[in-house]
Amino acid sequence: MIRSLRKDWQEVEWKNRIAPVVSTLQNVNVSQDYIVTDLSMVFQVFGGSTVRIVDQYSVGTMISSNVLTRSLKEARTVWWLGRYGADDEDRKRYPGFYQFVQKYDTRGCRVVSGPFSLCRLLVQ
Repeated sequence: MIRSLRKDWQEVEWKNRIAPVVSTLQNVNVSQDYIVTDLSMVFQVFGGSTVRIVDQYSVGTMISSNVLTRSLKEARTVWWLGRYGADDEDRKRYPGFYQFVQKYDTRGCRVVSGPFSLCRLLVQ
């Protein structure tokens, strides 16, 4: 039974956290692009020291939107690895982040793995 639970957990972890990160790392320039995501810890494990990660739940709480916007303007490309279909509780808990994302045009969104899509944020 324990072996079965471990296998199930590994499959869920792979699908919902690791595979989206691995797929994203294959599709971005890790030394020049910024990635905004709620999987920042997984990126730190699999991405190496050159990956530029912004934890999406820090936007508007720990990181001012204005400071972040100035920093992102210097980036080659800004990507948002987000869960599609964010629930209302998430939007209420982190209004600063969702206001930040709504300010920008998202183009070229594509499903990467599990419940995630990778979108390019056009920062102006």
